[in-house]
Amino acid sequence: MTMSSTCAEVDSPSEVRTGETWRVLFIGADPLWFEQIKRDISCLHPDWLCVHAPHVVTMESLDWRSANALVVDAQASGAREWLEQARKERPELNCLIRCDFLDKPLAGRWKGLGYPMLPNHTDASILAASLLRNARLQEWKADPAIQRI
Repeated sequence: MTMSSTCAEVDSPSEVRTGETWRVLFIGADPLWFEQIKRDISCLHPDWLCVHAPHVVTMESLDWRSANALVVDAQASGAREWLEQARKERPELNCLIRCDFLDKPLAGRWKGLGYPMLPNHTDASILAASLLRNARLQEWKADPAIQRI
């Protein structure tokens, strides 16, 4: 099986279809997991730039405000508090939370923020599809006709 036969094209929101690089920041993710996901996503979406922020404190230096999406590890220290502040600045933030659902106290702390949660073992195709689904939903909710409903 060749590398090209394992890659798949996925419908993308309009901002991805224009050929612009889509920047995805991964906050607090395990470096080994991140490197594997980065490789897999580059196969699925060669125009995506995946950036790793091992700690929340590094977010300012990575210019998170210009990111198209965030993937936050639920175990990252201070991530929930930081995300609450970030949401005030960018309410339309496309964000996913990676969480171990078997850790009930940890999963419970992330409920109520309104961001989708995915299991820690989620693969690149599901993760990318979830980010794209979030982006499509945001486009849909921004449509003036939908807002009038």
